[in-house]
Amino acid sequence: MIPHSKALTLVKSTQTVISEFVGITLDPCFTKGKLNTFPSILKTGNSFFIDYSNSTNLSDLKYLKKFFNGLTTGNTFTISGGTYFVQETATQYNFSGQYVLQNKLGDYNNYIYLSGTTYSPSLIDGLYQSKNFLSELSFNSKIGNTAQFFKSSFSKDDPFNLEFLGLYGSDYSYEEFIEVSGASSNAGRYKIQNFVKLNDDTEIVYIDPSENIVSENMYFKDNTVNIYMRGVPDLVTLSQNKNSNGIIKKITKEGKTLQILGDQNVYQKYCRNVADPINYYDWYASVKLGNMQNIYNPVAYDGLSLSIN
Repeated sequence: MIPHSKALTLVKSTQTVISEFVGITLDPCFTKGKLNTFPSILKTGNSFFIDYSNSTNLSDLKYLKKFFNGLTTGNTFTISGGTYFVQETATQYNFSGQYVLQNKLGDYNNYIYLSGTTYSPSLIDGLYQSKNFLSELSFNSKIGNTAQFFKSSFSKDDPFNLEFLGLYGSDYSYEEFIEVSGASSNAGRYKIQNFVKLNDDTEIVYIDPSENIVSENMYFKDNTVNIYMRGVPDLVTLSQNKNSNGIIKKITKEGKTLQILGDQNVYQKYCRNVADPINYYDWYASVKLGNMQNIYNPVAYDGLSLSIN
């Protein structure tokens, strides 16, 4: 008999119509990545310190994790966009140019240290605040990394999109598996590595390199995409609606916040708790609203939710 902590449980599902599995190919994350968040940037000499810690966009954070995990110190890449306007002086700057990665920090690589090689000579030393950016930064690299993935080309409203599934995968030391009911050549359950959204709104679920994926086109075919995690939920959890999303706050027994996870349901909360008995995972119901700017701040929820087992 398989222990309850080892069994795979269906935690969430969605539907896709224009989707496909893609075997080993050039990773589109490095040429077609998308950011919706404006950072703060400190320039001193040819050093640039970029801060995305204010971002509440989970797709942006996962993209930063994926892109900069694919680079090492000394790798060169380009930045386009990043137009900055100071209203008081009617002065405009732009951060387009070529840069070299020096360091990265944070769960999502949301603190980035770069040195500039070619960039606008009009940029002066000082702090460039996120509120004054007119366009997002766009990163592009030609390092030639490869990947295999499942992608959906229609990004519809929740719950009919892949972002709604709240995927983190092995890049965050979690075990999640994807299964596509309409697939024939890729009919198994495959371990997930990460999730990103591209600049054309295509959604990409990266499949772990240990799995064997072949290219399979499923255009104009109604598929159900299932996500599995390890652990058999209790009866209280099994009675909950899988489409009720919220936030998971991962905390230590001493009460220190380690991570905030978004687009999560109670099933995902239960399975993460079973897989990681050292820490505690508390769940809070939430909706996506533009005015909830601090929703992923570790101190935004300092009480206990109603999901305590």
